[in-house]
Parts: sequence; structure tokens; C-alpha cells
Amino acid sequence: MHTPFPNVHSLRRPQPHLLHEVVNDTLDRLYSGPCVVAAIAGVTVSEASDALRYVRYGMPSSNIPSAPPLNRTTHQEIEHALWLFGFLGSWRSFIGERTLTSYLKGRSNVELTFPCVVALGTQHAAVNGNVFCDVFSGGRVVDINEAPGRRKRVSHVLSLMSQLDPSDVVSKANKFNAAGISTTGA
Repeated sequence: MHTPFPNVHSLRRPQPHLLHEVVNDTLDRLYSGPCVVAAIAGVTVSEASDALRYVRYGMPSSNIPSAPPLNRTTHQEIEHALWLFGFLGSWRSFIGERTLTSYLKGRSNVELTFPCVVALGTQHAAVNGNVFCDVFSGGRVVDINEAPGRRKRVSHVLSLMSQLDPSDVVSKANKFNAAGISTTGA
């Protein structure tokens, strides 16, 4: 897999106040990790799942005999999957009892403007400006005031402030030979 080296000239800002409706093109139920990656990157759930499996298992998902479900994705797996789609950011930890409602009211300017991944216990949600998307909204982008689970505790927030050109994410659609080299030119 060819991963881009961060080039200062190719950095650009993500679009503010934009999340994508999640398209679940799989037969599986919707898990929070692929849901958040799909909502921010604007890809389908299968493409987000392929990126997360590549991050988790270190090999193309076409080489895995049966695709295991992607429940309990970690903060680092989500960050690396979003990096594969070109998003760069940094984590911020919260100490204490901070709910989603109090976090949304006290966000910094960066967190108000750019897309963020909010860790709510074992679940993750995507927030960008005044819109919200997670598993409990069914992958739909809803207004921040209608966000489900507003009493959940926030532990970490990933602010995505920069964007690169996406790398060639390994998916089941790509064909690989025994050496792991793409034969489709990707």
C-alpha cells in the first residue's frame, strides 16, 4: 500500500459543517467505528470497514478468509483509518464527568469549525459544527440539538484540522497477487 508522506503544499482544510449520510451497503449491522469514518470521509460503510480492517489486521481485507465484525474499534484505529482517507488531527482527553451536552456547549473554535470524533464510552460519534451522526441516529445526519445520548460521558475528542489527498485504501474490490501488490493499477 502506498501511503502519502505529509506534504505541506498538499494540506488543505476540511469542509466546515459537513457530515455525510452513512450508506450501509453491507449486510452487517452498523457499528460505531465504520459509521464515524463513513460520515466524516464520505465513503460507504464497506470502504470504511476495509480501511479499519487494514489498520487492525495489517493486511488487505481480501486476504482475510472471513471478515470479522468491527465492534469495539479503538481511538487509534479510527484515527489511522481517517488518516488513510486523508484526515489529520489530534486527540484531546477530558478528565472528570463531562457529558455530551456540556461538551457541545463548551467546544473550542477549532472543534466548532472542523469535524471531530467524540468518544462516548465504547461508542464514537461524528460532530461537525451543528450537525451530529452516530449509530443511534441510524447513520443519519441530525441537528446537534436532536442528538441521541446527550447524557453520555465524553472521554476523548479527535479534532480533524487538516486534510491530505487520500491514499490508496486497500479494499476487496482491488485484486492482489501473492506478494500483496495490486494488479488493478491502484
